[in-house]
Amino acid sequence: MSRPGEMLRGLGRRALGAVNALVPKRDKAVLSGFPSGEDSVMEIARQLAARGDIAPVLLTDSGVAPEGAAPGITWCRRRSLRGLLHYLTARHVFFTHGLYLSPVPPASQVCVNVWHGMPIKRIGHMIGRRPPSATVILATSTLFRTQVARCFAVPEASVLVTGIPRNDVMVTAAARAGEIKQRLGIGTPQAPGRLLVWLPTFRKAVRGIDRTDGRPHSSIFGMDDMDLAGFVDVLRRHDCSCIVKRHPMAPVPEDRVDGERLRLWSDADLAAQGVSLYQMVGAADLLITDASSVYVDYLLLDRPVVIAFPDFAAYRDSRGFALEPIESYFAGPLARSYPELVAALAEALDGDPHAARRARIAAQFHDRPGGGATARLLDAVCPAPQRRA
Repeated sequence: MSRPGEMLRGLGRRALGAVNALVPKRDKAVLSGFPSGEDSVMEIARQLAARGDIAPVLLTDSGVAPEGAAPGITWCRRRSLRGLLHYLTARHVFFTHGLYLSPVPPASQVCVNVWHGMPIKRIGHMIGRRPPSATVILATSTLFRTQVARCFAVPEASVLVTGIPRNDVMVTAAARAGEIKQRLGIGTPQAPGRLLVWLPTFRKAVRGIDRTDGRPHSSIFGMDDMDLAGFVDVLRRHDCSCIVKRHPMAPVPEDRVDGERLRLWSDADLAAQGVSLYQMVGAADLLITDASSVYVDYLLLDRPVVIAFPDFAAYRDSRGFALEPIESYFAGPLARSYPELVAALAEALDGDPHAARRARIAAQFHDRPGGGATARLLDAVCPAPQRRA
């Protein structure tokens, strides 16, 4: 952003903050996630609606409730005067990427930065970007409390170790994996098959990011030696299906694959099946990823992980990692090429040699295994005596 643009944005933030401090607040919670169906924000809204004492208002791009949306939630367009008024009058605000310039919250308003997950890659202040202002931020463990405080330049006391609400969705989905696989068109009721989910993070964003992380490439797989036909054959031999879901900030890949065994999907493709991202992750028998925070979350399920990272060295030299040496935090094999990927998958699918290492790292990443993160968060930021008052 240019210097005049930064100055105007700063003036707007301060003006909005002054107005926000003057407007009386109501027992209402405004929620905003990216993308609009982001699982943490959706789960918070559902649980608030179920409690019934704080009215949840979901701000989305369309402002229209999807089919089958939970009752008790008000839907509103984020870019609207009505949405802004909801924000100014809400006692509680939850967001993943900031909201309305993210002014410093007044004492009358609790702003919770849910974010997307724990920082594997460097974010916020660690890469010279101004993070959104908030009252509290979430973490999954004392290890990540320190990292989150560094990334967002806040005292550790402002970081709540409650866990991440989207992990409640994942853990619940894990118990319904067969049903979710059917909705995704994986296998049959009698033989559901195994589901691999591949979630690469972006290297160059389609908007908002003016740098390249790692090595830019046109293929979603990122491997110059990727053999799609061979990979499909590997999946067939192991009776697996693989869904590769691109990051919402990544460009549309040039790869064109959509078969029974291998599919390249977007958030819209998932929504068309009536399945959220973390429902799919919860149903997965194995995760393939790189520097995505989903890696941290998935360790709660104690299932195999493969780190597919062909530009590992370039990524370290450009974006960099919040945890170093990052190799000591990998709970599965690191695959930098297609042959290494095939070998790692065969190893994980035919056995589970990294189970003990995975359990040790999961204990560092999660102070509270299992679900219940959303309830802990709501109890912390809007405890029962306050709600009754």
